[in-house]
Amino acid sequence: MKLPSITDYANSVVHPICIKAPSLQGGLIEKKGSGGALFFSGGFAVVFKFLVGGDTYALRCWHKVYGNAAKRSAAISTYLEQVNLPYFVGFNYIDKGVLVNGNILPIIKMDWVKGDSLKSYVKAHQNDSSKLKKLAEDFKSMVGILHAHQISHGDLQHDNILVRRDGSLALVDYDSLYVPALKGEDDVIKGLPAYQHPARAKEKFTSEHVDYFSELLIYVSILGLAHHPELWSLMPLHKWEQILIGEEDIKNPQNSPLFLFFSKSPNKELRKLSRRLAQWCLANTLSGHTALEVVIQKETKFPWEGRTRKKPTPKVPPKSQILVDSKSILGKTQKKKVGPLFPSTHKNNDVDRETIFDKFKKKKKK
Repeated sequence: MKLPSITDYANSVVHPICIKAPSLQGGLIEKKGSGGALFFSGGFAVVFKFLVGGDTYALRCWHKVYGNAAKRSAAISTYLEQVNLPYFVGFNYIDKGVLVNGNILPIIKMDWVKGDSLKSYVKAHQNDSSKLKKLAEDFKSMVGILHAHQISHGDLQHDNILVRRDGSLALVDYDSLYVPALKGEDDVIKGLPAYQHPARAKEKFTSEHVDYFSELLIYVSILGLAHHPELWSLMPLHKWEQILIGEEDIKNPQNSPLFLFFSKSPNKELRKLSRRLAQWCLANTLSGHTALEVVIQKETKFPWEGRTRKKPTPKVPPKSQILVDSKSILGKTQKKKVGPLFPSTHKNNDVDRETIFDKFKKKKKK
């Protein structure tokens, strides 16, 4: 059966008689000033804002076929109710939800989240380093808990991560969500290109690992803006579908002004993690990717952490060797070699921002 268009849904939901879900009886769709239904459209579903009994819900209606949407949604609804994590809103699959063109069709009923998108929040606090650092930590904690429950979102990006009024994080848009019951299902929704590795397009099956790349990209982006707030004004981010690092950086990390900029950052964590992300970008597969918390622990801990080393017994040299030339101890200063990932580097830690971001300024003038 061909699914209704967005217009078909919009024309139906404004009539209470077309709302068939028992839990929505007596409610009303929020309307625009013109009298039509207020809606937000996506690639596979359209969302309407619905008010009933003093509560507000998001009604998701499919206008495009993808995989086995009914089976996926039912499995997701059951598992989210079981694990009851704070990052997910109420999510209920309703088989007989709305009447459109003579057919009663399924819908998803979700709690309406009051908050800002990740990008809006970052923009509003672009000069508040402490809030952005906390945001990065909260994001790391969230994805770590998802990993512990074998969940992946599948489309992590700035519009699908919301910051509630109390500062807590919430995830929305669960069409691409993976839960254990969906093992072996096709990976249909590949996510926003500015947040995904190109190899994601070749992945046949969805899994709990598909978020690893976008997790690191988002974490590095937030961390980058926390330590270098000037990036927001140097780049026309308000025009782009990305929070900071984008599709062009992913495709060509060796010539990315951002990755070069990060390689010169005084913040050690940002330098190391951005380098790891750039290396992932150069790979042709997702097989070497690991969870965000694992990458951070591996890249930023000191080599002796977690080890118990026996303290060696000092050897006392003979008197004839005590007085030595200090130059023979220090030796000559060795120049640190730079890996092939960033061939163009400066000898000091001062980044020539005018040079690195020249191409972004040219784009602004056009």
